[in-house]
Formats: sequence, structure tokens, C-alpha cells
Amino acid sequence: MEKNRVRTRSNTLTDELQREVTRVFEGYKLKYTEVYYLDDKVDEDTGMIQKGEKAMHYKSDQVKRNLKALKKVYNQARMDADPN
Repeated sequence: MEKNRVRTRSNTLTDELQREVTRVFEGYKLKYTEVYYLDDKVDEDTGMIQKGEKAMHYKSDQVKRNLKALKKVYNQARMDADPN
């Protein structure tokens, strides 16, 4: 996957990060690469930004790429398990 630069809330550039994710769905073991970036953590209840802590966040294009990768792995697992 390509590695892009992402602009954070503080208007600084940061690199996209990748990690291997393994999930079990409908009996299929799916392993794919997920793309995200680190930015300041946001408290879900108050909406306050906690500048000291970092959390994973996703841009809309990253979400689309993650879903596309997951769908590709799922379809491949289904094809491999099909006896025909």
C-alpha cells in the first residue's frame, strides 16, 4: 500500500501507519493491512481534545482502503474454501 502524509488537528504533517489485523468472520480467518494515523485523543463524552495522548484516527480515504482490503481478503478466503 502507498504511504501518504496526513495533516493533523495541530496542522502538522504525520505519516500514515500500517498494522496487520487478524479477524475471524463467519468462520474465515481474515488477515489484512489496516491504515491509520495518530492524532490527539478526543473525549467522546465532553468533546475535549487531550493533547498529551495519541489515538488511532481514520480519514475517509483510509476507511475506504481498509474496507476494500478486508473485502478482498474475505472474497479470497471464500474462494479458497469453496469445494467447487
